[in-house]
Amino acid sequence: GGLGGAGIGLALTQELVHLLHGEISVESEVGKGATFTVTLPITHNAPLGHDFDQPAIREAVSAYLPVTKGNKTQDGHPARPGQPTVLVVEDNPDVVEYIRAILSSRFQIEVEYDGKQGLAKSLKSIPDIIISDIMMPEMDGLEMCRRLKADKRTSHIPIILLTAKADRASRIEGLRTGADAYLAKPFDRDELLARMDNLIELRAQLQARYRDLSFLFQPQHKLPEQDIHPDEAFLHELHRVIDDKLSDPTFNIPQLCEQIGMSRALLYKKFKALTGQSVADFIRRVRLHKARQLLQTTELNISQVAMDVGFKNLSTFSRNFTKEFGVNPREIRRDDS
Repeated sequence: GGLGGAGIGLALTQELVHLLHGEISVESEVGKGATFTVTLPITHNAPLGHDFDQPAIREAVSAYLPVTKGNKTQDGHPARPGQPTVLVVEDNPDVVEYIRAILSSRFQIEVEYDGKQGLAKSLKSIPDIIISDIMMPEMDGLEMCRRLKADKRTSHIPIILLTAKADRASRIEGLRTGADAYLAKPFDRDELLARMDNLIELRAQLQARYRDLSFLFQPQHKLPEQDIHPDEAFLHELHRVIDDKLSDPTFNIPQLCEQIGMSRALLYKKFKALTGQSVADFIRRVRLHKARQLLQTTELNISQVAMDVGFKNLSTFSRNFTKEFGVNPREIRRDDS
């Protein structure tokens, strides 16, 4: 069937042999292939008949099979617009369809069949998560991962690497490229979904941290470049550009894009993924947080502070300030007096 090559057929066989109290062994020779031997007990007490219908067997089989109806693979409820996009980079069509069957009810699925195409697609569409095989033609998954993590346009994208190599050295090599998770073939549905859920939860935690702009205003300790997380470095770069133009009320998103060398569409997608907010909100909030800092640390009057952070209208400044911090600027100044 369609399970060959995915590592799924072997895993399913192993589960069934185990449930039937049998054994499976393998002999392999480089350049000649592998021979698998399945040994099942033939005794009067062998688990036959009603034992075949036990829930454990049904569960073992279903964990490695797509949801089906008749002879057609079903995607369950198709993903709706607005759901996260997963880019699957895998040269084996069987694995692609297996992953699609597992994820298509919760994610929009895009597919490329080698690392070179996967890299180009990632830079063009900025998916929310990438699932990639390692062994592929043109460009392998490790090189693709390495390039994506080194590019500020795509460094934030969580990447799951798939491989038939389960040894420790291979896992370490994958993680050193910046991969966020590593999944050894064969894998079942629950294992893949658990990894996806973990990455989504981690991204939500990072969004909460990055929405709190206080880390941008803390004293910066000089760290080696390799010790600074690329996402955090990117936000600091945005903050630096905005801070340089803070008193200019006409400073806008196109100017920001030009300064950092990124298209508006790419900046929007990356920033939304990092913070859950829009770039316009970020610019406004940077202005307001700088205003609070000035009110707390200088003798400037409120009108001057508003002008220094790019607000031409004092009432607009006060309204935005109160919405952001829950107090009006005069209360901040009174608290420090």
